[in-house]
Amino acid sequence: LSEWIINGGTWEVVNRFACDPRWSHMNGESAEGLAAIWTKYNFKGDFCVEFYTGMRMGWYERAGDLNLTVMNRETTPSEGYTITCTGWDYDQSQNFTKFYREGKVIDTSDMYLVPRQKEGGKRMGYTPEINSGRDLHGAWYYIKFQRTGNRLEYWFDNDLVFSREDSDPLQDGSIGIWTFMNSIMVARVKIAAQEIVPRPIAFKAISPSSLAKTAPVPAAAPV
Repeated sequence: LSEWIINGGTWEVVNRFACDPRWSHMNGESAEGLAAIWTKYNFKGDFCVEFYTGMRMGWYERAGDLNLTVMNRETTPSEGYTITCTGWDYDQSQNFTKFYREGKVIDTSDMYLVPRQKEGGKRMGYTPEINSGRDLHGAWYYIKFQRTGNRLEYWFDNDLVFSREDSDPLQDGSIGIWTFMNSIMVARVKIAAQEIVPRPIAFKAISPSSLAKTAPVPAAAPV
């Protein structure tokens, strides 16, 4: 994660399955709040973000919150464009995916995306190469979010979920992948944009006289 900033939760390469330690991928996890990573780059103009994501074993009861934020200025999902894919709600219905612009909902979809517990955890709207056993356990879901001109499109497993115009599109910002009170796996992140530049990093100058003096290190005892 040398090119990402961790802002909440634990992010590490870890076993995806309790039953088989051979399969390890990048995992973001937080049982109590936000688990998020943000790129150390700014993206300008048209963009396309693609990645694969899924649930870690032991977190299947509330599958979802495979979330993405684009064109944010700070490391927070309350800025930029945000998609909460099968997002958290109080009754854990898993019914809704929401599209936010600058923290305000601009569109909502009830499309069946991540498998829902009340539907038996079955994958729908997609034909995996393996016919069984890849609904939740070991499943990878493909997410793509792009902007071309004023048109924003969000895809889940190659199904178009959102397609809408923004007459005044956000022009630049960072990108974050995150979840909420959950544990997700992330793989094969690809980002393209008209312009990609490192995010500015602020440094605070400290005068040498303000540094606390440290005690001298005692000499080693003779052997």
